[in-house]
Amino acid sequence: MFNLANFLEEANVMKGYGVGGTEGLTLDFAHFKAQRDAYVKRLNVAYMGIVDKFAIHYVKGTASFVSDKVVQVADQTYTAEHVLIASGSQPETGGFPGSELCMDSDGFFEMQTLPKRAVVIGGGYIGVELAQILHALGVKVTLIVRSLILKFVDRDIINVLQDNMRQLGSDLKLNSVHESVVKNEDDSLTVNLKGGASIECDVCLVALGRPPNVAPLAL
Repeated sequence: MFNLANFLEEANVMKGYGVGGTEGLTLDFAHFKAQRDAYVKRLNVAYMGIVDKFAIHYVKGTASFVSDKVVQVADQTYTAEHVLIASGSQPETGGFPGSELCMDSDGFFEMQTLPKRAVVIGGGYIGVELAQILHALGVKVTLIVRSLILKFVDRDIINVLQDNMRQLGSDLKLNSVHESVVKNEDDSLTVNLKGGASIECDVCLVALGRPPNVAPLAL
């Protein structure tokens, strides 16, 4: 997704260096998604081949700790001197009114078609990256951020990035707090901000972080 977005943006830049025909580029997003998903499946098969090659015992299921050195999956227990936790993460939905109407960073990869307008809530690296990818793919993007984007990054970098995003056409709503999302009669969405402002969109993507999947582990 990043490479596709980067290619389209670079092609546009190259117009200024004498490269013709870039205005006629088109994207069959459904075809792209099918090819991308097929590539990921090939990677899945390749990695499982490595697991088999090295005779790793692969167990599919949700584990929980019985004791410091014992974990249980379904009705089977497994004992080891050392247990490594690499639990992955899940999207934080935010729990605000209308959050169930929104897409998360997992749903981003399930999109069958590209929306015309998208609101992205969240100024962390996931929100900023996905907002830029959507914009490069031709979506009108509004990024809603509680304070600054990437607020733990050096301010000089933040300033340059914000200027570049605005010059490319993204709408940055800094120091803005989302309050609710409602569905309209035409299936579009309205994102309401504290203070009374609102933004209409076709898709609202929530990127408020990804907490680790540690709850089932009974740590």
